[in-house]
Amino acid sequence: MEFYTNNKYKINYIILCVLSFVCLYLSIRFLLPILFPFILGFLLSKLILPIVNFLNHKLNFHRTTANIIAVFLLIVVLVTLAVFITSKLTLQVSTFIKNWSLFETEVSSIAKNCCCFLGDFIGISGDEIYISLSRQVNSAISSVSSQIVPAIMNYSIATIKGFFDFFIFALAILISLFFFSRDNKKINSFLLNCKFKREIIFIRKITKNVVMAYIKTQLIIISSIALVCTVGFTILKNPYSILYGILIGILDFLPLIGAGTFLVPMSIYYCLKGNIFATAMTFILFIICYLIREILEPRLMGGTMGIHPLVSLISIFTGYKLFGIWGMILGPFAYVFVIEILKCYDKIYYNKINSE
Repeated sequence: MEFYTNNKYKINYIILCVLSFVCLYLSIRFLLPILFPFILGFLLSKLILPIVNFLNHKLNFHRTTANIIAVFLLIVVLVTLAVFITSKLTLQVSTFIKNWSLFETEVSSIAKNCCCFLGDFIGISGDEIYISLSRQVNSAISSVSSQIVPAIMNYSIATIKGFFDFFIFALAILISLFFFSRDNKKINSFLLNCKFKREIIFIRKITKNVVMAYIKTQLIIISSIALVCTVGFTILKNPYSILYGILIGILDFLPLIGAGTFLVPMSIYYCLKGNIFATAMTFILFIICYLIREILEPRLMGGTMGIHPLVSLISIFTGYKLFGIWGMILGPFAYVFVIEILKCYDKIYYNKINSE
């Protein structure tokens, strides 16, 4: 199109792009930590809103009463899930720690056999390769341990403060959840009748198309993958099935990492042990996890989050450098958000050119 070669368009495009990234940076750096509990409260209010409306309109409960009942049911469900998952995870983590020496012995035996096989193949003593490898691994473990232990000791006071911060955080979520769900119509009416009506509608549209769709999609995919892997490892009678399932779900959510980071080495581990059924099962789980993301993501997102792998890598690295671990998630998200804004600008500019 001709307007793509227009110098005025190019200058405005660059300015809008820079301003969008600057505004996002400032929002993530300064506003997000403050508003995060209220954002969670708003998202949870959307979850219980159908229940509130049903109790209010269908069963004639007072709006406040219906809201209290819905919030209470949500808390009961979340607490029950949290207690169940935490208890299971605590048991599995403690079992894993207790059995660490057995696991270490088993891995050492497999590593020694591999070193002997490699030594026979290249004509070097397998024992020498194994001893050299063991020294490197022990050195790395000692280095990490020497850094972790002092860090844990230094943050003991911070941990106490963290519990208090968490209580305030949870309280802010609960209160905001109550008011967002109870006064939903009043809040919408206020926003749609204020001076920034057009800007709010614009932001809400982008937020609905990108933010809500992204969160909904990722929650469904992570839950599906975690459930499938938990069932799979339960079939294998693995005592850490829930721990592995949750870990794989989180790994699959991280861009450019995926479930294969865990499942492929695990499949190799079972293969070296000679357990053919477990090897096949873990590899099948890897295929299923891959298919779940490949099938569900485009269907649920409708192509909204389509990012080239190189762009995704750049946005992840940039996000990590700017915001740390959370930036790895926020980086690609910020990129897509800005792209949506620029698409809207294209439409506005194109319509303006045509009208002239």
